[in-house]
Amino acid sequence: MNGNSDAVFIDIHCHHSSNQAALALISFDVSEFDQQLAEKQFYSLGLHPWFIEQQDWQAELQAMVNHRNLLAIGECGLDKAISTPLAEQLTVFEQQIQLAKQWNKPLIIHCVRAFNELIQLKQANPDLKAWIIHGYNAKPPMAQQLIKHGFYLSLGKALLTENSNAQQSLLSLPLERLFLETDAANDISISAIYAAAAKIVEIDVSTLKLQILANFQRVFLHD
Repeated sequence: MNGNSDAVFIDIHCHHSSNQAALALISFDVSEFDQQLAEKQFYSLGLHPWFIEQQDWQAELQAMVNHRNLLAIGECGLDKAISTPLAEQLTVFEQQIQLAKQWNKPLIIHCVRAFNELIQLKQANPDLKAWIIHGYNAKPPMAQQLIKHGFYLSLGKALLTENSNAQQSLLSLPLERLFLETDAANDISISAIYAAAAKIVEIDVSTLKLQILANFQRVFLHD
């Protein structure tokens, strides 16, 4: 990870291989784990709230905990826009929080309309390594509240939409709490996300790359 660090693109959350990212953290749900791809790239593994009917997910996570490329648990979290009762989602999410704590892994979090509940859970688990909310596109005041409570925010394709919540939130976001991602967007490059973010905060892309690299090393590679 040293060497020509100013040329590094890091895609913190994606569902596909990237030809541009020097380092991509691929997100697998336990039901769609790709062993062959996991051997080649860093990845996260968890149970998404959309698929919590999955059986034996804890055993599958346990089997992979010592894999050299597993860097995080997730994506996991809470989603009030789906029919699954929130109480059921909370049970599964809390179980994954405890696994992340036990294994000293960061969390990659999916959160829709449940930020207050998420903050409460973090306050109840202050010793967990890092909580990273992926695909953030809520309003700037919520971003500030999340930062205050120690979250990291990962921003993606919403940065390409003029006056989006993500664009507005980035203006006041401490860069040491920032990650960038493509998520499931096969038609959007990580370089385009970096270019958009750099333009918004008025720094050059090389400087932004170095900052994201430092964030990644701090959160994922520091013992």
